[in-house]
Amino acid sequence: MAVTLSLILLLTCVGCDNGEFKKRIADFQQSVGLVSNSVGTYFAEMNQFERDLYLQDVLLKPPRTVVSRNLGAPEKPALFRVTFNEESIRARVDAITLLGRYGQRLAELAGTDAPERFNSAAQELGTNLFNLGTTFNKLAGNGDPTAGNFEGPIGTIVGAIGKMILESKRDNKLRIAINEAAPAVRTVIKQLEEDLSGVVFQQRLTGYSQAVNGLIVFYNCSVDPAFEAGLCPKPAPTLSLEQRRDLLNKINDAANRYELFKANNPVESITSLRDAHEALVKYANDRSPKNLAALVAALDSFRSSAEQVAGAVIKLRDLKRGE
Repeated sequence: MAVTLSLILLLTCVGCDNGEFKKRIADFQQSVGLVSNSVGTYFAEMNQFERDLYLQDVLLKPPRTVVSRNLGAPEKPALFRVTFNEESIRARVDAITLLGRYGQRLAELAGTDAPERFNSAAQELGTNLFNLGTTFNKLAGNGDPTAGNFEGPIGTIVGAIGKMILESKRDNKLRIAINEAAPAVRTVIKQLEEDLSGVVFQQRLTGYSQAVNGLIVFYNCSVDPAFEAGLCPKPAPTLSLEQRRDLLNKINDAANRYELFKANNPVESITSLRDAHEALVKYANDRSPKNLAALVAALDSFRSSAEQVAGAVIKLRDLKRGE
C-alpha cells in the first residue's frame, strides 16, 4: 500500500509519461496482489498445517491414537486446536488488501489533475478500514493476542483519509498521506511482520523440520529396529521394498518443502513493502536523483520478493499435491 504511494511520487517526476505511469501502477498492483494472496495463504493454511503434523505423528507412533476430545480439560484437543481462528485470519488478509487499495487510490490521485475524483472511492475505503478496525477491537476482546496492535494505527489511517477528502488540493492530500498516514502504515506493516515471523514462519519451519525427522526415524526403525532406543515404535515397522521406496520419496518431498520454505521466507515480502515505504518517505522529503534511484531500487526489490514468495507458495502446493 505504502509502496503504491512511492510509485505515485516516482511516476509524477519529470520525464514520466502517462503510458509509463499506467505501466508502473499495473506492475505495482500485481505485486501487491501477489503479496496479499501469498501471505493470506500462509495464514489460512496454518491450522491445517498443524493438524497434518499431528496426524503424521499419530501415524508414525503406534499405538498412539487420535484424540478428538479432552474429557475434563479446558483446552481443545490437538486435532481441533487452532493458531488463528477464521475471523483473525480474514482480518489480517483484509488489512493487506485494504492497504493495497489505499495505495491504489493514492496512485489514481497522483495521476490526475482532478483530485476530487479521489473522494468517492476514498469514502468507501475509509468505511471499510473503519469496519476492519472494529473487527480487530472485537478480536482483541476475544483473545487474539496481537489484534489490539492493529486497531489504533488503522484508526489513524481512517482519520488521514477523512482529512484528505476534505482537502481540495492534490499536494495537500498527498502531504497528509505522507506525514499522518505513514507512521500508522509502518505500525501495521511491523505487526504483520511480527505475526508472520513469530507465529507463521517459525512454527511452520519447525513443523517442516519435525515432519522430515519423523519420517526419517520411522524409516530407520523399519530397517534397523535397534536404530535408537526409545525412538522406534513397538513392534518395529516392517516395510516391503516398494513401501520403503515410497517412504524415501516422502522423505525427499518433506526435505524439499523444508528447504523451499526456509529459502523463501514470506516475511521478506512484507519487509520489502516496509523498505519501499521508507524510501518513499525519504524521496518525498527530498526529491533528489539519489533518493529517486533508491526508491526505484526499493520498488524493484518489492516486485522481486513478491514474485519469489508467490512462486514458493505454488511449489509447496505442488509438493503437497504429489504426496
